[in-house]
Amino acid sequence: MLLIVSFITGCNQKKSSSFYTVTLFYLHENSGDTILHNEALNKLALLEKEQYNTGTQDLGFMMYCSFGNAIRCYKQVLINSAKSLSSRFDPKVGAIRSW
Repeated sequence: MLLIVSFITGCNQKKSSSFYTVTLFYLHENSGDTILHNEALNKLALLEKEQYNTGTQDLGFMMYCSFGNAIRCYKQVLINSAKSLSSRFDPKVGAIRSW
């Protein structure tokens, strides 16, 4: 497991950061290891600011992979993220702007 965590933490892109967090949640669910759960919560705190990011079409993916696994605690973060993502909607073309 240490090798997997070391590899995943090497990713420095925002989108990839949700992979690490969701992996921690899955590992915690299977092992019951509270250290993994606490680390996942620490990573959620770092991602929380992204809920207001209107500059990416990947916001839903970034936030739901991580916060979706902790929805009971972070429902408002997901709602704010959805509002931010919907601000990218272009009614002229009927789609969310990709860039």
